[in-house]
Amino acid sequence: MAGSRAAWLHGRLIAAGLAKGYGIILVVVGHIATVDRLVHDIGLGLLSRFFFLSGLTFRSFTGARATLAKTRALLLPYAAFALLILFCLLTANAALGSGLPVPGPLHFLLGGTFLTGAFGTFWFPTALLVTLLLLNLLLGLPLWAQGAVVAATATASFL
Repeated sequence: MAGSRAAWLHGRLIAAGLAKGYGIILVVVGHIATVDRLVHDIGLGLLSRFFFLSGLTFRSFTGARATLAKTRALLLPYAAFALLILFCLLTANAALGSGLPVPGPLHFLLGGTFLTGAFGTFWFPTALLVTLLLLNLLLGLPLWAQGAVVAATATASFL
């Protein structure tokens, strides 16, 4: 019985991982789509589901080494793709003489809504990293404190 439960759980985690992958693809499509209704539907539904699935498959971690590993896993692709797109923009600006906007280093450091245009989707890795780090801190609190924090943040979100 225990073996079948483990296989079932493993299958569920794989399905959640696949759903996260499809969610990432749809979030990118939502950012580059020109159909307003599609952008609206993806933004409302899939983004919250992606964060939910990230929490569902979350494994808590302890120590500076594990925190740095989690940070590196999310920010290394962020930096690599940012440099690739930055290179393409700078090359296009030099070759075509166009004035495509190129964000400064502070924009990349802050992330979020400071990044627009070709870098518009780059808010996501920084937001996910902060969310996962906060979730990890929350799981270290006693259960009553977790409930209080969740209740306070849920209440604050409606203000």
